[in-house]
Amino acid sequence: PGYLPATLGLARVLSRSGDTALSTSGGELSDADRANLERARTLLQDVLAQEPTNRAAQMALGGVLLALGQPQEAGDAYQAVLLQDPEDTTAIEGLARSLLAGGDAGHRFRRSIGYWPGGASTARLAAG
Repeated sequence: PGYLPATLGLARVLSRSGDTALSTSGGELSDADRANLERARTLLQDVLAQEPTNRAAQMALGGVLLALGQPQEAGDAYQAVLLQDPEDTTAIEGLARSLLAGGDAGHRFRRSIGYWPGGASTARLAAG
C-alpha cells in the first residue's frame, strides 16, 4: 500500500511520453511510446486492483487507454470515476472524448447516462 502513490506517479510519467508522441506525430505511436503506455496501463491496473476506487488511477487509465486506441475501455474507466462523483467535469470530458473516438457517440453517450443518472451536468448534456 505504501508504494501505490509512487506506482501511480510512474504510470503518469510513462503515459505522458505517449501523449507527447500523439500530439507531435499525428496519432502514430512509436514502439517505445506504445511500450511506455502499455507499462503505464499495467501499473495503473495494479493500483486499481488494490484500490478500486482510486479516482486518479481511473482517470490516468482512461487517458492511457485512449492513447492506445481503446476508446470503449477508456470510457469504462471514466464511468468508474463518474459512479463516485457524477459531477466530475474532467471525467465527463474524458468520457465524451472516448465516445467520440469510438464512433456512434450519441447512442453510446445516452446509454452511458444510465450509469450516473443523478448528475446534473449529465442531465443538461443529455437534454442537448
